[in-house]
Amino acid sequence: ESQNSLMSNAYHKANYVFYQSEFCKISANKFLGERKGPGEILYNSVNTEFFKPLEKNDPYFPQFVFLLTGKFNNHIFYRLDSSVRALALARKMGLDCNLQIAGWMDEKCKASVTSLVEKLKIKDSVKLTGSYTQNQAPLIYQGANAYLMTKHNDPCPNTVIEAMACGLPVICVSSGGLPELVGDEAGVKIKTGESWDEILIPDEKQIAEAMIIVANKCKEMSINARKRSVELFDIKHWINRHLIIFKQHLNEC
Repeated sequence: ESQNSLMSNAYHKANYVFYQSEFCKISANKFLGERKGPGEILYNSVNTEFFKPLEKNDPYFPQFVFLLTGKFNNHIFYRLDSSVRALALARKMGLDCNLQIAGWMDEKCKASVTSLVEKLKIKDSVKLTGSYTQNQAPLIYQGANAYLMTKHNDPCPNTVIEAMACGLPVICVSSGGLPELVGDEAGVKIKTGESWDEILIPDEKQIAEAMIIVANKCKEMSINARKRSVELFDIKHWINRHLIIFKQHLNEC
């Protein structure tokens, strides 16, 4: 409440507000108070000439690869746990696939996920590749077929936008700004409901079923993901909107 009070002051005094997503606008109005001034939704952006698809002759090369990225510590372990369990189930359901987990991970998380992988007997199907730089990011995305994002109430994750720019369909939860980013044809949205008070986590069966859908429709969804990223998230549009609004308000001063 203390932080909201500080942010509320700036929020209502601002000449103009860019919201990262419709979810962000709803959140701001809910916790900072209904705003009467002008603003617009302007999603985070990506350089779509840097983040772009890699031509893949065989979409399974040779197995279907799901990618999970992020900074992982204990409070976010549920993303790792549910994704690994879903992969094991999807394989039991007949999908020839593996999971690549990229990004920094604390030692407790690493030990827990390693133990889970061994328990589920899928050691050869899960690969932890560790931290990577922004310059290496396109190669990380280009080495996969689809992206997993099950973080609750994520407002506008850059990783999802980068993945889509690289042509990856996205499996995501239905909370936060994720449904807005992915849309109806660039992946699968898992219904988890909405909550401000608890983290809603999809079960492994929901994720596994989504994995199979994406694998079967990957080519079409990949094209849609790339198209959507160019139309909505290209950095040139983001910069242009700021230039227009800044010039407009400077002229009014």
